[in-house]
Amino acid sequence: MANRVSRLRWLSGGLQLGVVLTFVVSALSSDKEGGDHALTSAAESELKILQMEYQQRLLKARAPADEWYRRQLRALLIRYQKAGDTELVGILTSELADPDPNRPLPGARAWPADLMGLRKTYVTQARNYTAPVEDWYRNELRNLERARVRAGDLEGAQLVRARIEAVTVEPTTPLTSRQLSLTNQWTVLCGGTIQGSGGRITLTGPGSGYGALQLAIALSPWEISRNVKVSGKIRIRGQAGGFALGRNEKDCVTVYWSRGTSWGVQHVGEERRILSRPALAWKPESWQTFEIFRERDDLIVKIDSTVDRIELPKGIGRYCFGVTTAYQPSAVDVDDIKIEELMGDKKR
Repeated sequence: MANRVSRLRWLSGGLQLGVVLTFVVSALSSDKEGGDHALTSAAESELKILQMEYQQRLLKARAPADEWYRRQLRALLIRYQKAGDTELVGILTSELADPDPNRPLPGARAWPADLMGLRKTYVTQARNYTAPVEDWYRNELRNLERARVRAGDLEGAQLVRARIEAVTVEPTTPLTSRQLSLTNQWTVLCGGTIQGSGGRITLTGPGSGYGALQLAIALSPWEISRNVKVSGKIRIRGQAGGFALGRNEKDCVTVYWSRGTSWGVQHVGEERRILSRPALAWKPESWQTFEIFRERDDLIVKIDSTVDRIELPKGIGRYCFGVTTAYQPSAVDVDDIKIEELMGDKKR
């Protein structure tokens, strides 16, 4: 009898212990699942925050291209209004209200080359502006993936990895001579005539700038910031010619050869300020290779094998690339132009 009572007490105690062990195991399992869920939720929250910052940076980086695209659309709209093309006027009016150069144009007609070139150039410009942001985003995603792995959140790391693989970054595409030769996209300042053919741009005077100087300037819509390089070929014909970087004839910097001397000049309102006399081996009447890019507050200009640095005034922001000529009869030709973004520490 005693043995039976003892056995029953043992079984009862065993059952109680089993219940306790089952509860503990269940609780531990529940805690683990809850912890994993919390870690994954943290990864999702970090991804959302990073995605918001990424979108903000994209919009900011693309803003110059967006502004340029709208400006060019307005210019085309005026031209098509004058031509009486009601269909194109309607399309451009809609495009101005909601710009999207990737949206297919309605109808089956052959659309003008200037409109199609404008849309294609905008896409290239926007891609060039946003490529550094894409690189930043991918790098931040990799950092987040490593952080999730260190925290033991393998499921969260997998979520981040899927986002990394979903981000496709197209290579930065240089703007080519063919795009730059669309003369309707250039702005001619203070007189002069611009022509484009087969990738070549020619600016011919006389201009009306600065009296006897007869300065003529033509600016492209492509901006030169600190990490953008312009390269190609240039030929000066006559007494003066070279490059212009600016917003208009009253706010620009010109680097040019004139009657045997090389000049770097800032134009501010009606005043011309000499910045330097760069040691550049200009060869009038001959084609020469060139490179121009910004390095902090300096403008680096290379003509053939000669290079010089022009210190720019403080506070100069983005300037558009252009050409200039003066002292008639004169003209300047540029060809094989490429405008590209220098990535990382890449130099000339």
